[in-house]
Amino acid sequence: MYLKNYIKVYDNALTLEQVSSIIKWSNKTNFIPAGVGEKNIVEKTIRNCQVFPLGDWREKSYTKIHWFNYLCFLIKCYVIEYQKNTKINININQINDISILKYEEGGFYKIHHDSFFQQPRELSFIFLLNNDYEGGSLNFYNPCKEHITTVDVKPGRLIMWPSNFLFQHKVETVTKGTRYSIVAWTL
Repeated sequence: MYLKNYIKVYDNALTLEQVSSIIKWSNKTNFIPAGVGEKNIVEKTIRNCQVFPLGDWREKSYTKIHWFNYLCFLIKCYVIEYQKNTKINININQINDISILKYEEGGFYKIHHDSFFQQPRELSFIFLLNNDYEGGSLNFYNPCKEHITTVDVKPGRLIMWPSNFLFQHKVETVTKGTRYSIVAWTL
């Protein structure tokens, strides 16, 4: 089994107009420091970026609700495509989280995987929103920390992979500009 075969890339999952709209809208919101692990503790030596969660229903933002629902719809559609491409049968019980991430200069996320005991995630998703920055590449590694692949940056691109320990990944340090992406997971 080649791990790279289970990291799938789908271009034009979001249109350039949608990408632009999401970035402009999110910059009018309040990003907060992103945490790590099951307890979501802010630890800037491991992860240095900001997050804007979309799944908080207490807020009365119709724009937030629109993007959350639209992204849920896209994720469900792409899970079907992923199943066809990988021959893996996946039952989605719920979409765990959808958030916009903002990596400013110096932002990064060290090698990690996305599934935890209290959050046994099945699939991970990253929508890449922009490419007008330097650094910040998304790299995948096997459990022995050997490099598997680097995903090229393209606005509107979706990357999907199993969330388990076999698919470790990191975001390299952003050296110039700001990197925007959307992350989500399914249980």
